[in-house]
Amino acid sequence: MDKLRLSKIISSRNSFSHVNWKLLNENVEHLTRKLNNSTKIDGLNIDTFDIHQELNKIEQSINAIKDLSTKKLEDYTNLIKENEKDYLIKSYNLYEKNYLNAPSSERKDLNSLYKHAEYYDEIENKINQMTSWTFPGLLLNPDHNNGQWVNNLVACDPLYLVDEHQDILEEILDKFNEKYQKRLRTYDINYHNYDLLPNNQFGLIVAINYFEFIPYGVQKDIFQKLFELLRPGGTILFSYNNCEMSGSCVLTEQNLRCYMTKSRLLFLTEGIGFSIIECNDRYPNFSYAIIRKPGKLTHNRAGQALGKILQTTETNT
Repeated sequence: MDKLRLSKIISSRNSFSHVNWKLLNENVEHLTRKLNNSTKIDGLNIDTFDIHQELNKIEQSINAIKDLSTKKLEDYTNLIKENEKDYLIKSYNLYEKNYLNAPSSERKDLNSLYKHAEYYDEIENKINQMTSWTFPGLLLNPDHNNGQWVNNLVACDPLYLVDEHQDILEEILDKFNEKYQKRLRTYDINYHNYDLLPNNQFGLIVAINYFEFIPYGVQKDIFQKLFELLRPGGTILFSYNNCEMSGSCVLTEQNLRCYMTKSRLLFLTEGIGFSIIECNDRYPNFSYAIIRKPGKLTHNRAGQALGKILQTTETNT
């Protein structure tokens, strides 16, 4: 791993794989049509058989090169798998040292790194399409973006804010008036223990700049629990560190994020039972996904409730 960083291997693989084979074949087909059209003039005695033969050879060569390239990409994949084991182990160490037992001040420092503000409008539009007063919402890491994601989830009733630090939750509450605070439910959790939250209740869960600092095995446990918290048809929108992009892998090598890949994420979430709605990469180092629990999202509310939940074990919110 020290001789050749994984990010370099991924960058090389991506450069090698980003060939538009379809476009190459379409160009050959375009040349063939042009050639045919140019010789359809009556009385024109031009033999183009030799050119057609060469075009056929080019098409065959493109297909042969494509097959060889596919086999070479398998070599890249195997090389990545050999090297990523160390990155997975390193991510656990990073998680335990810099996140699991870190004070709230360090959490705030993590939230201030790589905010990706240029993609916030895109994320906000996605959230706005999925929020509704007819079901509760859940926001993980509410301090990210200075608490502004709370404003985007204001339609959810109630809205649960979950964090490992009580002081962060209190700071978020202080940003809102007393009337709206009554619609917010704050939960200080330890070691990602979501047992206090009601199962089968949430229609939307949002987690931006959260899973980037959590290793693969712990993510698996969290997604399993979030699956249980969601209503049928409920959705999770979250960002993650897709190290299939070399820029994201570099952040892992710099001890800033944990190692994860899109292929691992799909395997993990689909294995739990989620349906994949979207997976989006924004270069160089921001990725987010939308996944959904199977079923139809329904509710039994006749109107918007303003009362406070007294027990988290209640089935109706």
